[in-house]
Amino acid sequence: MIRMSDSPPRAHSSTALPDYVSWAEAAAQLVRPLAELMIEGRADLALEGPASNHGPAADRLEAYARPCLLAAHWLAAESGPEPGLDKERIAAWFRAALLCGTDPRHPEFWGYTANYHQHTVEMCAMSLAFQKARQWLWDPLSGRERAQVAHWFGSIRGIAHHRNNHLFFGVLTLDFLEAEGFGLRTDRAESRHALDVLESMYLGEGWFIDGMNESLDYYNPYAFHYYGLWWAILFGKTDPVRADRWKSRTHDFLETYAHFFAATGENPPFGRSMCYRFAATAPFALAELAGCSPLPPGLARQICSKNLAFFLSHPVTQSQGVLSIGWTDEFPPLAEAYSCAASPYWAAKGLTPLLLPPDSAFWTDEPVPLPAETGDSSRPIAAAGLLVQNTAGAVEILHTQSKIGVSNTGFGPWKWGKLSYRSGFGFDIRRADGPHPLDAALTATDADGTIFGRHATH
Repeated sequence: MIRMSDSPPRAHSSTALPDYVSWAEAAAQLVRPLAELMIEGRADLALEGPASNHGPAADRLEAYARPCLLAAHWLAAESGPEPGLDKERIAAWFRAALLCGTDPRHPEFWGYTANYHQHTVEMCAMSLAFQKARQWLWDPLSGRERAQVAHWFGSIRGIAHHRNNHLFFGVLTLDFLEAEGFGLRTDRAESRHALDVLESMYLGEGWFIDGMNESLDYYNPYAFHYYGLWWAILFGKTDPVRADRWKSRTHDFLETYAHFFAATGENPPFGRSMCYRFAATAPFALAELAGCSPLPPGLARQICSKNLAFFLSHPVTQSQGVLSIGWTDEFPPLAEAYSCAASPYWAAKGLTPLLLPPDSAFWTDEPVPLPAETGDSSRPIAAAGLLVQNTAGAVEILHTQSKIGVSNTGFGPWKWGKLSYRSGFGFDIRRADGPHPLDAALTATDADGTIFGRHATH
């Protein structure tokens, strides 16, 4: 069994991130090592790290799409010049790589998507990046070039998606095509059906079960509430009643989710895809943008800033200087089977604050202490079967119903089935040839040495 690293913080120039300028500078420092890997004529960045189980083509696309999403926040930010970084040059590389990757005649072609294909995930990321940094990434393309990209995106039509948060990827991509004049008559019906299925996963108090996974974790903030709010912001005018529902549910979610962050800014490692790190704060600024946040803007900023500072104060990069697989450091055994070297760049979702203007109340209001900084508390979330406790600045998640579906135990049941998850601690994981980890689990040993244990809580 391997224990997640809990390396002590190291000195870092971004350990305090109080304002918009500091956030923009932090984003620039995340873009810098990516810029050094940009090669003309290529459609991906040569990131070093593990391969996923989706194949080389999907990993190549991921090594374009997720860094592009991160760069989009920096491109869109109202920031001053950064030595050695030129926005036009970086945007030009992403545009050129896009045209290589979506051209079937080009040797760098990514290929089309298909049923349950990873390409679908990355298409959604790209469509959001193009809208966040439109003046840099989408508007400069010619009509013919946009049509080429739209044709490639169009392979998402009619395909099967995993019955979980993946349904959003078809929704946001199809609605983008419709908004840009590349829609087909059937797109709206396909997208609305997917939204109906996603809404059927709602449990209450802002929480969704992740479809066939049957799990509850950070996919609520960085999937359901992130994509749901983006849909409401970008396309909600086509279905305002539904858009209001998504906003209302995010409002309810954030009321208790604010308690998930320790005084240090860390959120307890809980569930899968831990290498996405500060993506956990994705909906706070987005709710401010959508006008549905229940929190004082100064509190939302403090949560986001402290969480980002927590991770950037640790050695979370690999030898190329890019984000690594791991939590508080580089720790490849933490990778999921679907993770590749570019996967950690889903952390880009946590840079959403840069899409709020510098004069937003999010940036200008006085800071408000985190709930974990104001005294001990205990907050039950009955619909999700969770109890969130703040004790002496630390956060502990106790749960009574979170698990992984029996059909998906390959993800590792211990990620959801333990008695508790706490900030300041990692948890044991399983090597491919090792036993199930027993830390913080309820187990019993028979006389013959057989170990019985639970991987779901009721």
